Amino acid sequence: MIYEQRRYECFPGKLPALQVMMEKLALPTFEKYGMKLIGAWSAISGEQDGTLIYLLAFDSLDARMEKWEQFHKDEWWNEQKKLTHANNGPLVARQTTTFLKPAGYSPLK
Repeated sequence: MIYEQRRYECFPGKLPALQVMMEKLALPTFEKYGMKLIGAWSAISGEQDGTLIYLLAFDSLDARMEKWEQFHKDEWWNEQKKLTHANNGPLVARQTTTFLKPAGYSPLK
């Protein structure tokens, strides 16, 4: 199992719109393609205020690439994303991705 940590640093005031986009649009699309959400968090203080971090689990890097390819080709997702950005403007100033391998003592394997 590998884990993908995605981190979105939002433009000021845009985190609420991103949270709605994730819950109402991205999560159903994740589920459609068998993408497993482990957890999602938003920073509440300091320099990280306005940041969304979430963790996905995949069986392998190849499976991850296949699922993300399907996700990005999904017509409904792309239409909804375009509408969200038309209504709210750009949401994310910076996005980073980190791939994580569980340590031997980790409860998540």
